[in-house]
Amino acid sequence: MVAQNSGKRYEYQPYYCEENVWRLLQRRDIPADECHAVVITNAIKCVLIWSQRLSDDESGVAYWDYHVILVRKQSLNALVYDLDSVLFFPVGFTTYVDMTLRQSLEYPGKYHPRFRIIDGETYAKKFHSDRSHMRNNNGWIAPPPKWPLIKPQKPYFTLKEMINF
Repeated sequence: MVAQNSGKRYEYQPYYCEENVWRLLQRRDIPADECHAVVITNAIKCVLIWSQRLSDDESGVAYWDYHVILVRKQSLNALVYDLDSVLFFPVGFTTYVDMTLRQSLEYPGKYHPRFRIIDGETYAKKFHSDRSHMRNNNGWIAPPPKWPLIKPQKPYFTLKEMINF
């Protein structure tokens, strides 16, 4: 699947945000040394994020066990790349937070988001995905991407390690 914005095309697979971010970091027009992968989750693995294209709710909220976005540093601000968002991308960091996360603070504390920030170069070189989190006894929970598995040389880190903090 391909997402398009600003005349650019981005490879995209719904429900695989961690791989979508990794693929963004492989692009020449998005320098990894200017970026961070940001993992959003919480202790109960139910984080509320608004303005999501995969929402089943008219408010646009999605209930993710985790979500991964790309934040690119700019001189005075930052840009967010979230291929699951209905917002324009890249979008300014403040706009992104206001439109996607601010409302979650109106819910009980257990739903409040927690963040893990991973250097873009580290994420691009050391993230490993075997997609096992997207399988159950009946097969795939959501169709996997057509691109190959992400298998860097050891040492690497996995999605499970990223979201458990």
